[in-house]
Amino acid sequence: MKKIRIMLEVFTLLAISYSIVAFYNVSGDKLLYLNSQVGHWFAISYKWAIVITVILIFSNALLFIFATSKKKKEKKKTIENQQPKEANNSTVTEVLEENAGQTESMKQFCSKCGSFKKQEDKFCAKCGTKFKN
Repeated sequence: MKKIRIMLEVFTLLAISYSIVAFYNVSGDKLLYLNSQVGHWFAISYKWAIVITVILIFSNALLFIFATSKKKKEKKKTIENQQPKEANNSTVTEVLEENAGQTESMKQFCSKCGSFKKQEDKFCAKCGTKFKN
């Protein structure tokens, strides 16, 4: 994708350059002083060169928009994959019920979502469950 984009940009720059040169040579009296074959070539091709240049510029813009939206989707997907997955509520609850009263460290986790809690917290920061003290 990157190679195609670079090639399209190079062709666009070449088309812009040719369009400028052709339009400059066709405008005013400059066409009268050119070689007849070169003048004929510029007179025929400058309009098409401008049309092709406009098409290439729009193609570059569309390719840029497509590439940036694809990068945003990949970045979002990467961020989603990096986030920890939610704990199974029933498993966390079962473990806490089995070990209730055994250790003080087990009371440091939310019984609903399994996230870590501080001793002074009254509500879970992640799910909002009210803690029993």
